[in-house]
Amino acid sequence: MNENPSLCVLVTAIGSFSADRVIRELHDAGIRVIGCDIYPRQWIANSSLVDVFYHVALAHSKEYEIQLREIIQEEHVDYIFPLTDIEVDVLNGLRGTLESVVCISGADTIRVCRDKWKTFQILVPKFEKYLIPTRLLSNIKIDGLEYPVICKPINGRSSSGLFIAHNVRDFQYYRSTITDGDRYCVQPKIEGTVVTVDIVRSEWNDECVAIPRREFLRTPNGAGVSVEIFQNDILCELAKNIASELNINGCVNFEFIETPSHEYRFLECNPRFSGGISFSCIAGYNFVMNHLKCFLHESIDSQPRTRDMFIVKKYNEYVMD
Repeated sequence: MNENPSLCVLVTAIGSFSADRVIRELHDAGIRVIGCDIYPRQWIANSSLVDVFYHVALAHSKEYEIQLREIIQEEHVDYIFPLTDIEVDVLNGLRGTLESVVCISGADTIRVCRDKWKTFQILVPKFEKYLIPTRLLSNIKIDGLEYPVICKPINGRSSSGLFIAHNVRDFQYYRSTITDGDRYCVQPKIEGTVVTVDIVRSEWNDECVAIPRREFLRTPNGAGVSVEIFQNDILCELAKNIASELNINGCVNFEFIETPSHEYRFLECNPRFSGGISFSCIAGYNFVMNHLKCFLHESIDSQPRTRDMFIVKKYNEYVMD
């Protein structure tokens, strides 16, 4: 893609883990970057990186929609990169009513990916052996249930609302606290290492690139801070096939469990940049700019041959005037 300073991209939630890399790659391509966040400028280090910063309301509020439309009009925003699940949900409902292009997968794809039960139902016919058996909590009979099990909201994010039942007493207690069993799913707890696969797929020509990493240290919200980039052609091909089945467009991330016997079990699709997208960019593929190419209808760069490597994240301090 040619450098185009006339392009303007609004990046939301610039305090999130992926924001620094997203902003820097866009700027390196000569693109004007507008940033927004629910916290004030002085609280967000990345606010010093964007060309213009806006302090906005919570994404699910009516005020947020009003502010978003004002920002788009004032800054002549061409494209929007939402970085959190809740903003993906909100912008999925607003697409087509905004003057800017929302850079996420199609509306139906987002609705499926943001619902773990729907995702399971879509994938099970072709990928059953790679999935974790999943049932709705409302359909569970305690008799015969093997523990431990994981219960989580079908539209959960960052492990919010997730609980592990180690025995029938745990399960009965947690079940008593949930009012709508159709909004929770239950899975056996699979031991192993979390593997995140960053994926970018172009819907219009089915080009797809995947880079996997094992995540050894993670924050409580599931963001990797100590990872290993590794080669696995079989896993990459599996991820690409799942991306095609879900009709992914742009960059998303898949999470798998790698069992001690090196089998892979699909956990979920997060239909946005992963918190560790910078790891994959360091490994040799610019997911940020190739994400944008998917919405410019340009061919994405081909799959690189990355080398195995360990990458760790550290934190820095900044004085915000």
